[in-house]
Amino acid sequence: MEPLLPLLALPLSTMLQMGMALWMFALPLPRREGYAGRVATVAFLTLVGTVVATWVGFVARPELMGRLGSVTLPLVFQLVLLAMPFVVLWCRDTSIWTALWCASAAYSMQNLASGMGELLVLLAGVSGKASAGGAFVAFLVGWAVVFAVCWLLLVRHLWKGGAYEVKDRRMLGMLLLVLLLVIGLDVLIKRLAIEHVSLPTLVALRIMHGSVCLFFLSVSYELLFSWRLRAEVTTLRALTEERERQYALSRKTFAAVNARVHDMRHQVLRSLEAGSDAPLDRSLLAEVAREMDVYDLVVRTGCEALDTAVTERALLCRREGIELMCMADGAAMDCLPPADAYALVGGLLDLAIASARESGADGMDLTVCRRGEMSVIHVEWEGTAPTAAALVSLRTVVERHDGTLAASSSDGVASLNVLLPRA
Repeated sequence: MEPLLPLLALPLSTMLQMGMALWMFALPLPRREGYAGRVATVAFLTLVGTVVATWVGFVARPELMGRLGSVTLPLVFQLVLLAMPFVVLWCRDTSIWTALWCASAAYSMQNLASGMGELLVLLAGVSGKASAGGAFVAFLVGWAVVFAVCWLLLVRHLWKGGAYEVKDRRMLGMLLLVLLLVIGLDVLIKRLAIEHVSLPTLVALRIMHGSVCLFFLSVSYELLFSWRLRAEVTTLRALTEERERQYALSRKTFAAVNARVHDMRHQVLRSLEAGSDAPLDRSLLAEVAREMDVYDLVVRTGCEALDTAVTERALLCRREGIELMCMADGAAMDCLPPADAYALVGGLLDLAIASARESGADGMDLTVCRRGEMSVIHVEWEGTAPTAAALVSLRTVVERHDGTLAASSSDGVASLNVLLPRA
């Protein structure tokens, strides 16, 4: 086993780089249950796989890393890259497209780091067996520099944005391009170094490889933030359309009420002129009452996003035979952008309405208020609490603003509670 130990230094450090890069990009994503055990399982399997692959490639079958290296190296790197999305899905509760994004971004960053280390080795003129220690130091320096720069310029902003989601089928094409270009170019450079190609050629190729990795990192971030922007624009457009619909409904209601009141006025005048004590038409009074009920459903809290979300669900509750009681301070929602406020409150009420419908409940309560330095959203109804899977998208919105979301159920009464810092 002793000859194998020195050979394990580079493969294990490379896998550690892969793991750290993947962790950096996947950190904002929600964890699955038993997260620690899942991570430990991945780490153990990675260690075992690395040891076995190193022993087979360098001890048992050295020709695999020798004359057959141009075939086995790309295959090994491709298998590692293809396994990374499944590692993300195993540990984090997210979609396949988001997992593909994490894998392609992490692999590009790791290749940029290892390529920087090899470039430092080339520039220092380190080569041969005697340079193994110096090469490893250069490898670590390249790793540290690239990871630090990427964290400052890219990853740090990703963490601040909270949980994210990518729903773009172009990520599959991105992964294929990483397989072809990043891995292909890296393997080509390694083979040319073994064949003692001139130093300027190797340096130029390493710079080209680094440029390709930077390109894929920038494209990955462009895809992520363009998707975020599209999602926000879609929500804002829906918010605007709903406000316009409610405004039209309000105008229609006002016109209907005015018409009915005008009819009542004339009926009263006719009754007075005729000297009759006959009661007013009850059907006319019922129509006025119905129009006034619709008008009363329009919520006005001072926050347009909150008004829109609650009014829309109040109309839905009316059709479902559910009474929605609302006590809301619109100023409590000033800690959220309009799109997030609309999505959060609307999503909470949608879950509550679905559960109330299943349980046959005829009422629910919504409270939005300020308590000290926190904004509180509380929804309560008779029924069962939503599952963790149903709360994923809402938890994403809440955690993006450093808040907490909790669901509970006791004695047949379920509730959803959100705490958001106002600062």
